[in-house]
Amino acid sequence: MSMHFYEMGKLPEEIDMADDMQVWLKILRVESEQELAELESIKNEVDIVDKALYGYKKITASAEYRELERMRERIRFDEANALRNAEKRKSEEIAKKFLKLGFSLEAISEGTGLSLLEIKQLQRDLEQPDV
Repeated sequence: MSMHFYEMGKLPEEIDMADDMQVWLKILRVESEQELAELESIKNEVDIVDKALYGYKKITASAEYRELERMRERIRFDEANALRNAEKRKSEEIAKKFLKLGFSLEAISEGTGLSLLEIKQLQRDLEQPDV
């Protein structure tokens, strides 16, 4: 028995359909229904594609796999959400500095991407003394 390690990111976009290993790796790297449909369309032409798709569907049909995919999707969502929140906090910090320097609300909005309403709220927060 032999073991092979492949870096999925280095797999070429256009694969050699005569290379069984590339076909299997391509199927494992499928990221959309469209990519899966493209492979489905050639399964009658390339024997290994049919076998590989059967194996792929068998693996992805398990409850454990679906739960792992759900968890991965949640992690990606949480990471994206955390990044958006960090970017917004940074924009708010910049807006506060610009308010202290006397920039116009419109200029701050244009520079930070914050709405005028958000900037006005930040301005009110700055004007209120700390309790």
